[in-house]
Amino acid sequence: MSRATVLLTPLGIVIKKGRTYDHLRFGEDSEECVHTYRDIKMGHLGDREKKFLEGADLDKVTTNSPAIASLMERNSLAGELDAKAFPEEEISRLIQRSSFVKERGKEWELLQTLYLELARYGVREQMKNWDNLVIQEVSALEECREITNKLYERLQEWYGLHFPEFARHVKSPNLFVEIVAMGRRNDITPPALRKAGVDDQQANRIRKAAEVSIGIDLEDDEVSLLKRESRIFMSLVDLAKSLETRIGETMSEMAPNLTAVAGSILSAKLVSRAGSIRKLAMLPASTVQVLGAEKALFRALRKGGKPPKHGIIFEHPIINQSPRVSRGRLARLLASKITLATRMDFFGGKDKAQELKENLDAKVEVILKQRGGRRR
Repeated sequence: MSRATVLLTPLGIVIKKGRTYDHLRFGEDSEECVHTYRDIKMGHLGDREKKFLEGADLDKVTTNSPAIASLMERNSLAGELDAKAFPEEEISRLIQRSSFVKERGKEWELLQTLYLELARYGVREQMKNWDNLVIQEVSALEECREITNKLYERLQEWYGLHFPEFARHVKSPNLFVEIVAMGRRNDITPPALRKAGVDDQQANRIRKAAEVSIGIDLEDDEVSLLKRESRIFMSLVDLAKSLETRIGETMSEMAPNLTAVAGSILSAKLVSRAGSIRKLAMLPASTVQVLGAEKALFRALRKGGKPPKHGIIFEHPIINQSPRVSRGRLARLLASKITLATRMDFFGGKDKAQELKENLDAKVEVILKQRGGRRR
């Protein structure tokens, strides 16, 4: 039997045997053609396409698609296969001769339209990736925290001019700002404090401090501005909580193994630093270990100093709550588990979140016992 050519195009499949041509169009509209073409490229051969290839009675085949060659071999649709690239001019010529396009000379124009649609489809699919959304959410969360920290510092200094003794009695930033939003120090009454969650003993201390305060008086405009800034702070705190909840839900659903090992927020930060869950899965554990400490690493390499033991994974309690002497080994352990968990999530492995977490905790205890330390 003579050698046949099987050509995969965005329009459909063309088969050339000697001087005869046959074709199967994927669909009448461009969207249907694009979907079928991408499915085959991803390794999914539909029943209609499989039936078409079976009916062609192929033996020796040359094809432009490694994907279709693999599918034909897997389904025993050809005896001898050879995958090679075809120039666009030859693809256009074969499409023309197969009568794919009724109007002569329009085949290349139609191909261009489909290739453009393929590019748009690829961009749309990429933008729908969950990790892109998580990257935006974790960036928004970090910005919220940065802004609230600056607002808190500003409110401490600003309100401190009016009530300098207040900061000694309230250490929680959220509670501090909630009380500042009450207004002048004389407006901070025990009932208002109790409503904010302050116990009677602390409320009495704050009240007594207000009565003997040496702070300056505030004009009404100043009080109004302080209240507005306090409301902005509290609004950003609520936004940060919503972002944390959303990130937690997404990471637990889409990357359960990674989330079990690193926690939802740290996992999201690692994905953000790497650029995507795919890129994080491809990184070696040694790189994951120092993600976020690139400047320190390059400085050490350039000047010959000690390289950093960890990057943002320091945020994990396994590291930051353990003795300094154990942190290097713990960072290597955590990075290796993060890499393993990420690859399991990305490549479609089983959900072994509980097993990974228990294994990590057990190895942490072994390291801490060997070093004679314990987590704080």
